[in-house]
Amino acid sequence: MSTQMTTPLPSVHKSGFIAILGHPNVGKSTLLNTILGQKIAAVSPRPQTTRRRQLGILTMEHAQVIFMDTPGIHPPRHKLGEKMNQMAQETLQDADLVFFIVDASHPPTSEDSMLAEAIIKAGQQLNTLLLLNKIDLAAPQQWETRKSEFAALLRDATPLFISAARGDGREQLMQ
Repeated sequence: MSTQMTTPLPSVHKSGFIAILGHPNVGKSTLLNTILGQKIAAVSPRPQTTRRRQLGILTMEHAQVIFMDTPGIHPPRHKLGEKMNQMAQETLQDADLVFFIVDASHPPTSEDSMLAEAIIKAGQQLNTLLLLNKIDLAAPQQWETRKSEFAALLRDATPLFISAARGDGREQLMQ
């Protein structure tokens, strides 16, 4: 007579990588700090504060998310700038999801266009959330105009309004 033991199946635990991309000073590191609920990324008003890819890990009951904060994409003026752009663009290859963060208080820039093209080239446009940040600095009547302007750069991305500094939109983003 054999005794068969049954063991409960482990609960489904998911994990994934999210690349946080945008041009300098759009709030990438601020967003990472807000999501994680602690300051792990340096934040300053100076461009290129983040010079290397930085990881932040969020562990939840049924999932673990690894966020990859990247240097801002910009027109490089020297070798360091080229390397920083390359690092940020290589992150697209490792990402399951992309947070394309833009400054909604201003119209799209050439850096935003460069990044949208890199996302398309990497085949990540369907896996991209267009995060219209700094809504606290934009008049509410500008929101839809900005959404249309930025969505034109990346038509298949899902747009969300957020304020990384205040935490507006965080709950919707995390869902």
